[in-house]
Amino acid sequence: MQVSDNPKQICVCVNKANYTTELISKSKEFCVSILTTSTPFAVFERFGFQSGRDGSYKWSNVPLEIFNNLPVVKDSAGYLYCKVKDQTDLGTHTLFICEIADAKDGVGTGLTYEYYQDNLKKAALNAFNKFKWGMELEGRRTAPAKLEIVEDLGKYCMCKIVITKISGLSEIML
Repeated sequence: MQVSDNPKQICVCVNKANYTTELISKSKEFCVSILTTSTPFAVFERFGFQSGRDGSYKWSNVPLEIFNNLPVVKDSAGYLYCKVKDQTDLGTHTLFICEIADAKDGVGTGLTYEYYQDNLKKAALNAFNKFKWGMELEGRRTAPAKLEIVEDLGKYCMCKIVITKISGLSEIML
């Protein structure tokens, strides 16, 4: 979300349990790939449902290019190189205030939340359910979890907020 026009700044809010938070906190920089409507769904699966904390390389089999010495998804609509100026602990999440230090136009039509809802959500839920097979809850392996949407608040805001119920436990996915 844009927070300032001069200087150009955005804010990004990331779950502290995600390895991404640790990496951004340490490096104080990251790139954003603005995905397109033709981005293969495998990219969403790779970066949305897989952690790199276990040493797996998320970029394997993903077409990439280098922008400001960082990898970005090739053939995206655009790229932002961000430098962290401040971060705030929000409990479960960390809010990063970032300066856009560089930007580059790409190709294609940028993916919007509306397009995701209308065209990709079902595939995302199916991929999530597949991924959650054998997920760990409360430190133990569990049976396959079924994702049930309790309420989707996306129609009320620009960000993805879905209240879900997984194996009887309620949680909020952002």
